[in-house]
Amino acid sequence: MRFLNQLTGMTLAALVAVAVAGVVLPGVAAASAPVVGGAQDPAAYPAYWLVGNDGGVGGYGGAAGYGSMAGKTLNAPVVGMAATPDGKGYWLVGADGGIFAFGDAGFYGSAGNVRLSKAIVGMAATPDGKGYWLVGADGGIFNYGDARFLGSLAGTSLNAPVVGMAATPDGDGYWLVGADGGMFTFGDARFLGSLGGTSLNAPVVGMAATPDGGGYWLVGGDGGVFGFGDAGYYGSTGGRPLSTSIVGMTRSPDGKGYRLLGADTTTYGFGDYAAPAPPPPAPAPAPPKPSPTPPATTPTSTPVATVPQTTVIPRPTGRRALKVRVAIRWTWDRATTRLVGVTIGSFPGSTRLSLTCGGGGCPRHRTLTARGRRGLHRLLRELRGHRYLAGDVLTISLTATNYLPERAAIVFRWGRKPRVRLRRD
Repeated sequence: MRFLNQLTGMTLAALVAVAVAGVVLPGVAAASAPVVGGAQDPAAYPAYWLVGNDGGVGGYGGAAGYGSMAGKTLNAPVVGMAATPDGKGYWLVGADGGIFAFGDAGFYGSAGNVRLSKAIVGMAATPDGKGYWLVGADGGIFNYGDARFLGSLAGTSLNAPVVGMAATPDGDGYWLVGADGGMFTFGDARFLGSLGGTSLNAPVVGMAATPDGGGYWLVGGDGGVFGFGDAGYYGSTGGRPLSTSIVGMTRSPDGKGYRLLGADTTTYGFGDYAAPAPPPPAPAPAPPKPSPTPPATTPTSTPVATVPQTTVIPRPTGRRALKVRVAIRWTWDRATTRLVGVTIGSFPGSTRLSLTCGGGGCPRHRTLTARGRRGLHRLLRELRGHRYLAGDVLTISLTATNYLPERAAIVFRWGRKPRVRLRRD
């Protein structure tokens, strides 16, 4: 059995976000508001570009300007951009699928003359820069140049519109993300978790993948950041008052930081994008007040269990009750709970074990069963090391001939020990 959803188990101290208005170099234009997207300059970290819905492009921190659509008549607003691998060019994409290439970015085709079911919402370039994909709000994919078509969501009933995409490092796969945080994988893109079914403070507006393709981040309109796989959590603006909404994100070349992009050209850096903290004023400030518990979308100070702890499932009472002792050991870190091991006491040889899981972190087979001593012990051994996500519910049922069943529900929580209750049904 393989669990499909796993969040990073790393314990990372949240870094303080630094709002950076961005220094525009002489001869390089500033992006016009509202900003709709941006791209990291691969050759000049931490330089980056921002693009406005009118196609105006601004280069910040050393990013060269290669042109823009500012002041030109557009058939549809610009909705995003992507940079070439050497950082000497970029593409802009419009909501109608029109492509505008600048610098060494080649033009390989567009959907500007295609009748679209839904507007284009984003794009991603291939690793060699000789092709690109466009994605529509309905998950439809349009591929050009050496970008391969590996599947789409066109014609699929979605809970929320698609808002962005990212390509795998080898260009043989891509991820699509919905406004509800639902993740969709194609080609060799791995499914490492999602926010589908999770109550969010703000819709998801974009994503970025880690350099090795072993993880990805999702970002909400409030700046809440969610890391999956090997994507480290370095901080967010979720729960903080902002002067503008967040429209997307870029990540640093080494994947150890990310930048959140505001619609008014303000950006927020975290990890190796964060600026050094200013020196403390004199005299020393008074001790800060304790910070309130952050909301679910901004897990910045969640208690973390570093030593496995044991939960004993309550046993039913009564003469005919099965009364099997089950003890589970686990650790947890933010949204992830890792099951370290399960021990079970004596039970009749006819006992049948059933595990039913509900939620985004469940295995492919959501109901698992075993019978008899050998089967039960084998199944419990297979559970070792599995990870569940906050909000998942695992129901354990033990039944045996001539005995009343024993059932318990385990609710996995964010940054806390799972809650266990005996079920009477």
